[in-house]
Amino acid sequence: MSDVEINQLPAVAAIAAADVLALDQADATRGLTIAQLDARYAGTALVPFAWGDASPKPLLTVPAGTRVLTVRLIVDSAFDGAGAALAVGDAGEPDRLLAAAENDPSTPGIYAAHPAALYGAETALALTITSGAGTSQGAGAVIVTTDP
Repeated sequence: MSDVEINQLPAVAAIAAADVLALDQADATRGLTIAQLDARYAGTALVPFAWGDASPKPLLTVPAGTRVLTVRLIVDSAFDGAGAALAVGDAGEPDRLLAAAENDPSTPGIYAAHPAALYGAETALALTITSGAGTSQGAGAVIVTTDP
């Protein structure tokens, strides 16, 4: 499915109000449901985090045969402590997908890695948060894109 402009929403049959994500104001029979959005982004997980969260912070569990295509680390609010670090990986290798050297928690921005890591067994992915000395702020989100 390609990206859809709001004025080009596909026609839908019956829509329950709780299922509507976007509704065309000019034509109440056209809209985009939550189920349609879920199908479009089925291999994507978004998990917010903050400096005080327990570490490692669980992100998602991927089934056997899943390839992690992209990891995006969004730092919305800079970590203000000395030595702050963030890494994404699994229990066997906590920085397998995005190493601490590939991002700077003290600088807001979007950091990305394209590991193409294939998991042969069901595996829990996690964000390792090292707040750093004297940290009192810092937050963002991790977006993991997979290909089942």
